[in-house]
Amino acid sequence: MAARVVARLGRAAATPQILDCLTDLLATADEALRGDVAETVGRLGSVVATLQILDHLTNLLTAAQEDLRAAAAEAVGNLGRAAAIPQILDYLTDLLSDPDDEVRAAALTVVKQLQSHRIRLFR
Repeated sequence: MAARVVARLGRAAATPQILDCLTDLLATADEALRGDVAETVGRLGSVVATLQILDHLTNLLTAAQEDLRAAAAEAVGNLGRAAAIPQILDYLTDLLSDPDDEVRAAALTVVKQLQSHRIRLFR
């Protein structure tokens, strides 16, 4: 619930304290909470694309749980160019062949978003 409140506050919520909290929550053992926080990160936009948050999103892109992979992909798409680091782009490319339909659809949407920003995913 708190993650949704932060998301509604938008960029104004991107204080160092909130970023630290989001970073910690992306690493929590609670899968549902990690998914909610990934969604919140995406809603806040590129202003929250710190190295630590991008690292946690990278980990979520390879999570065993389909919903976490999809949430991370959507967050990356919302962060746009700020999240277009090589490791994330490689994992997004891998997600295009994910066994889960929702994950593949999320990855395809993100790939299209990033390509519209002229970001090359394929070498």
